[in-house]
Amino acid sequence: MQVKLHAVGKKFHHRWIFRDINLVFRSGGKYVITGRNGSGKSTLARLLSASLRPSAGKIIWEESGAVIDPDKVFRHISFDAHYIEPTKELTLRELINFHHKFREFPKGITTEELSRISGLNAHLDKYLRHFSSGMQQRAGLALSMISKSSLVLLDEPCTSLDELSRQWYRNMLGQYCSEKTVVVVSNSNTEEYTRDFTVLDLEGM
Repeated sequence: MQVKLHAVGKKFHHRWIFRDINLVFRSGGKYVITGRNGSGKSTLARLLSASLRPSAGKIIWEESGAVIDPDKVFRHISFDAHYIEPTKELTLRELINFHHKFREFPKGITTEELSRISGLNAHLDKYLRHFSSGMQQRAGLALSMISKSSLVLLDEPCTSLDELSRQWYRNMLGQYCSEKTVVVVSNSNTEEYTRDFTVLDLEGM
């Protein structure tokens, strides 16, 4: 998916978070958005997901040259953030099956296989309320990165991950996101993106 931003701005309570952003996220490209806390990184990610609308300017999503209606963009996007908590009354198995109703998985990826890939197969029938924050984050990342989505948005994907899980995350980027457009929001944590990512400093735009 390709995403074009034309003079995009967003304000809350009459205060501009950012203004006049012009960017093109090219299909299959890898990008990281950096900047200090409060600079609007997460807000920009939500605009790219179409869960927020800009206060000024225009965002255009394109798939194979065809423009996508903003109300239908969600069908093409996976979005994971450390502040998005899954419904804790579900088991991991139920979460995966529920997610699968809305997103296709690649051929051969079953519920059991996805839990194995996430490293959580021993916890498949455990309720999410009993998961640690790192386990919850691994589950969310696995679902977002494996699903058949053409744009993957990850907001601070390593927040709750230990070093072993961070290595798992980097391997997932290479294995399941190589052909997808990927946008990572990061507080300049280099473990959250690889050398082939284009770094975009929100404060310098």
